Amino acid sequence: MWDDLIGIEDAGYRHVWDIHVDETEVFCPNGIACLQCQDLDPDHIPIIVEAMSHSDWGLMQLTGTPKSLDNPIEGYWARSSQAEWFVPCFHCGKWNIPSLEYDIEAMIGPQREDISERVPALLCAKCRKPINPRPPQGRWVHRYQDRRMHIAGYHVPQIVMPLHCMRPDKWSALLNKRETTAPNVFYNEVLGESVDVGQKLVTETELRRACCLPWQNNPQQPDPRILELLSSYQTRVLTIDWGGGGEAMLSFTAMALMGMAPGGTLHVLWGKRLRTPNDHMREAVEVIHWAKRFGCTLLAHDYSGAGSLRETILVQAGFEAERVMAFDLKRAASGNLIRYVPPTPLHQRPHYLLDKARSYLYTCQAIKLQAIQFFQYDHVDHDNPGLVADFLALVEEKVDSRYAGPIYTITRNPLIADDFASAIVLGSCALWHANGAWPDFAKLASLARITPAMLEAAGSGAYGWENDPKMDHYRDLP
Repeated sequence: MWDDLIGIEDAGYRHVWDIHVDETEVFCPNGIACLQCQDLDPDHIPIIVEAMSHSDWGLMQLTGTPKSLDNPIEGYWARSSQAEWFVPCFHCGKWNIPSLEYDIEAMIGPQREDISERVPALLCAKCRKPINPRPPQGRWVHRYQDRRMHIAGYHVPQIVMPLHCMRPDKWSALLNKRETTAPNVFYNEVLGESVDVGQKLVTETELRRACCLPWQNNPQQPDPRILELLSSYQTRVLTIDWGGGGEAMLSFTAMALMGMAPGGTLHVLWGKRLRTPNDHMREAVEVIHWAKRFGCTLLAHDYSGAGSLRETILVQAGFEAERVMAFDLKRAASGNLIRYVPPTPLHQRPHYLLDKARSYLYTCQAIKLQAIQFFQYDHVDHDNPGLVADFLALVEEKVDSRYAGPIYTITRNPLIADDFASAIVLGSCALWHANGAWPDFAKLASLARITPAMLEAAGSGAYGWENDPKMDHYRDLP
């Protein structure tokens, strides 16, 4: 693979191999679809792939320069094995990972006259001494080994390419791009990172850290420990974001059981995604079943769209209207985050107006500080993404308005569902508002001291990936 990539010069890339053959087979050039897909409509890719329907191999290579957090190449990268080119340092023993999450910025050394094969411009992020990315020193390490033979992904930033980091003229040009181009363009075109004017609201590492409750989620049969703990939560809410299927069939109704612990921390005890987006009666019956089983104090839901019809069915089926907290999410340039809207002659249903952007920001900040805690992280693979990973679809964008100042908007990756994340936002705001206990983020930040041991205990599937065990002998080299 290195020989295939060594000629890439113009841009940082991400490559994804979608492999539909048994792992004992070998690659064959017959039946390979190569797509530079960052600008393609994701709905068109399956149509293009049909050109390989005659092939016995059906291999697809997706290549692209990541431009934003919601483009197709980023979606495929999230599903892939996510291989990075690890570069060891013989001086201090550190593995340098050229990824924005780890060391890529610290690995970019200054311009020097002696840049060469012997003394590359690439630096160790820890000891700041030159490191050599060429094999056998550098090597691919897949973050998710179990995906390698099914959908292998490779991140190829320019800085690890010898034709850049071992030539002073090319390195000078690379550094000049960093100074003269917009930061997001430099990250996209040179470092091969999906960065734009927006940023993910919460990372996978932060989600895994927040998934610290001691049981796994079982949508059909909740863990018995949940039922034993219900009485310890003064307020329990069943929160729902109604789905509609959508053109890509990604939007489904998601519900969650949440409670406020005595110390003010919110616990997400259980969750379920319903696969019947157009059967309103069936969804209403199931919601009432779980609300009664958990003895919920409140039911919070998205009242906009088809939510009003589903609420009518809930009330007609016997659920008390006084215990329903109906939210209408809007963008509010100013005013309170949450505002009660009394009934009027034209709209007789009282409800709450919720500022969408700020409510999402509050919720994700609380997750980062573990003021919201979940059941065990439930992502299995691409076919079983779980519920908590819905938060990875959320992207924050700040747009400068000429008259109103900065405006924050929340968008989502079109390849990832976000219904469970939306349900948690509604449930969190319902609990905070009902108890008058909005989080003090400054206080929480001072208490949030995360140690490596705590991170390991959180059960992160990526924990230890930074240290490649197959190459430990490099640490003993002088």
